[in-house]
Amino acid sequence: MKSLITLGRFLFAIAITAFGIQHLIFAITRSGLGPPWTPVNHLLAYLVGAILIVAGFGVATGIQVSCAGIMLAVLFLVRPLLCYVPKLAANVRDPGPWTSAFELLAMGGACLVLAALFATRGPRSGRAAGRVGGLLQFGQILFAVSVVVFGIQHLMYGPFVLRSSRGGSPVACSGPISWASRSLLLVSRSSVARSRPWPQLCWAPCSSCGW
Repeated sequence: MKSLITLGRFLFAIAITAFGIQHLIFAITRSGLGPPWTPVNHLLAYLVGAILIVAGFGVATGIQVSCAGIMLAVLFLVRPLLCYVPKLAANVRDPGPWTSAFELLAMGGACLVLAALFATRGPRSGRAAGRVGGLLQFGQILFAVSVVVFGIQHLMYGPFVLRSSRGGSPVACSGPISWASRSLLLVSRSSVARSRPWPQLCWAPCSSCGW
């Protein structure tokens, strides 16, 4: 179990650091990976890139992992509200914003699980333990709901996903954020298994789409 958590933590840290570097490249050159993954404003791209790199370093080294997880969770949960909720309000039948938004929500939920996992190391008062438990449960719910949305999209757009997968990755499993989600599955699956059976529900559909 511990080896799975360590492996997932390092893979996640590499992905987050790479995303931060991509943000900085876009901010400097105005080319490469751009909006909506990176903010249009280059100053915001600098800021988000710096946050991602610092958080990735913290997760990789084990320094303030809980703080890094919470910081990343806030980043991943705020982004859908600012970028994808307006798009969904304009056209709720467009599957693209649903996928992108819930990829970020899944990442945010997994970051909360990561933060709760490392917050439990050491003595905690009853109130603090309750807060950690609430953080863990909220992360579980976000992650599980996101996987359910991905499953529904596969059922709704199955033929299109299959056609797309012949020339590349399935649509609902594509995007720069998704392989980090797959890496963090190792962390979330092993850690949340200690309290509730959410990971068993999440793991099967993830495995079926190549995660």
